[in-house]
Amino acid sequence: MESRAHRVYAVAMRRGPIQHAGTRWHVGRVLAVLCIACAAPGIANAQASVDVAQSKPLPQPKEAPPPEQTPCGCEEPPPEHVIEVTLGTAQLFNRLSTSTRSGMVDSEIIPVSSALLMTEWLFMDALSAALLTTLPLEEQAVLVDGELHYEFAAPSVLLGMRWTPYGFAAFWDSTVEFQAAAFLGRTLGSVSGDVFFPLAAGRLHVRTAAGFALYIGGAFAFAKDTGALIYGAGHRF
Repeated sequence: MESRAHRVYAVAMRRGPIQHAGTRWHVGRVLAVLCIACAAPGIANAQASVDVAQSKPLPQPKEAPPPEQTPCGCEEPPPEHVIEVTLGTAQLFNRLSTSTRSGMVDSEIIPVSSALLMTEWLFMDALSAALLTTLPLEEQAVLVDGELHYEFAAPSVLLGMRWTPYGFAAFWDSTVEFQAAAFLGRTLGSVSGDVFFPLAAGRLHVRTAAGFALYIGGAFAFAKDTGALIYGAGHRF
């Protein structure tokens, strides 16, 4: 089959030889017709390519995989968080036996403020090894026969394990955890003699994905009959 350009050229030639007076006009007209005829298939193909490209669906972004869950139900901490350091305060309530004027023995609970420094090694999702240091910030007040006396309050060092039985994701990309811990400690420089003592503690621990942490809880030292309210803040590294 003849192309469209050949047919247009044949029609133009059947109109007769080109005269000198109108040569330029006829030649221009023939060339314009030939250009349009030749360009028409290319324009159609280009338009078809654009239509095909527009009809193809755009690739959808891949969804991020859900965060891994630990046995306690909370999100696994970032791999780089292997150490947690917390600085807090404890209100120690010591049950002391004191003598009265009548000769009877009375029990008094006198609170003492103490600073807490705890360092944890996060070697597992729900377990950590902990080193706890307590430093009393004031002397121990003792009431004897109605008179108030002050004694040196000895610091102590404790080593133990911390366990997280349950945790859940909360507001502002944070995680709330219920933690329990068991320690074995020893006093340092006590006027009545240094002793070993077991200590049990529990706390509510809140941490963010960046590593900042807050906690509040309680503890009890059995051999010393001392209870404590503990609270503080820390960071994971």
